[in-house]
Amino acid sequence: MLAVPIYAMMANALPPWARREIVAICRRFFWAGADQSVRGKCAVNWPAVARPFELGGLGVLDLRLMGYALQTRWLWLQRCTGDTNREWSALPLSVAPEVRCLFDASTHWVIGNGESTLFWADKWIDGNSVGDLAPALLPLVAKRTRSRQSVACGLAGGQWIRELTGALSVQAIVQYLHLWVRVQEMSLQPSVQDRLVWRWSQNGEFSVRSAYLAMHAGSLSFPELSLIWKTWAPLRVKIFLWLAWRRRHWIIMGSRQGWNVFSATLLKSQATTSSSGAPLPERCGTWCSFPLGFPAHHPTAVMEFLTGGKGSVIFGLVIFGVVISL
Repeated sequence: MLAVPIYAMMANALPPWARREIVAICRRFFWAGADQSVRGKCAVNWPAVARPFELGGLGVLDLRLMGYALQTRWLWLQRCTGDTNREWSALPLSVAPEVRCLFDASTHWVIGNGESTLFWADKWIDGNSVGDLAPALLPLVAKRTRSRQSVACGLAGGQWIRELTGALSVQAIVQYLHLWVRVQEMSLQPSVQDRLVWRWSQNGEFSVRSAYLAMHAGSLSFPELSLIWKTWAPLRVKIFLWLAWRRRHWIIMGSRQGWNVFSATLLKSQATTSSSGAPLPERCGTWCSFPLGFPAHHPTAVMEFLTGGKGSVIFGLVIFGVVISL
């Protein structure tokens, strides 16, 4: 369901009401299994579910962030110098302010001949723009010049200095001298094209996936979750363990502070007999609690414990208890 609007989102932003309706349908299906109310059934809020696996989520697509990533792609194609047959690149693109901020913060230019890089707007001075180094000078330059003048034109005969109009304050003079020193250190290479670099990939090329993950930058990573998603257990068992890890399952017996306690129901509340007629122990909902010796919010200790011998045994017992309880 979440993949249906992707093609349309590549051209136009998805309306907020449509995004809310699609998320509501997915939420009802995931927590209730049908088109009915999920009141009292949502164990984890949807923003936490719609996070990558390594960040504690289920990898469900976040349509809002994916829309930003798809719009960023058009800004990249507009400024990328690899293809000169894009007539539409000269037209203004209407994108969300968040998309423009993401693109500006995630890109910088490697100067070649200086013809594709904007002198006043782009980041070309060691990853910084003129606005970062000398913000007091920008109001002294005409808006049309800031949006059109290239590095090659600005450096030719010191043309960028002639664009400064009006009186310079003391702060502007200090920033002007600092910018002048930095600009003098730059040299152009006429036979080399300027190159736009995307900071979130190793090869410097843009991808929608890297843009989507970049919007999760700074989030706390949980490497121990790989033990859940890489196991060969059925998906419902993995989700069960994920809920247990988040302490959002009803069989988890643990306090909110201190040490965790995992509890697995190994026997069902049901009396039965074996094939030989001998009565089996009454399955009265016996609980087996496994006190795991790691702090609740310490990913490193969790990883060290689960990868050890004792942790592996207990992890196997939890899976075994889940399997026979389903």
